Amino acid sequence: MSESFSKKELRNKKAKAKQDKAQRKEERKNNNNKGKSLEDMLAYVDENGNLSPVPPSGNAGEIALSDINIGATPRPEEDPTRTGVVSFLTFLKDLDSSMMIVRKRAYFFT
Repeated sequence: MSESFSKKELRNKKAKAKQDKAQRKEERKNNNNKGKSLEDMLAYVDENGNLSPVPPSGNAGEIALSDINIGATPRPEEDPTRTGVVSFLTFLKDLDSSMMIVRKRAYFFT
């Protein structure tokens, strides 16, 4: 018996897929990036902060040790006195003791 049209198309489609897969495998083999030398994989940063494949030429400049700050950034002194208005004030009496609890919510504007 002869093959039907759909069986022939399916067989041809599978053969073409197999051929494409073999071709992709060959391309991957030829364009293999593994095994490169270390110099080929390195990237350098130039004076402007851009990546470049070539190392920088020479010394960009010396930095004085006194210019390097280690630690937190120094904060300017703040004025400890604040001026403003207390907008909400509540007095609560504790039932277990004779203490008075004061809750206040204050908003300060300087």
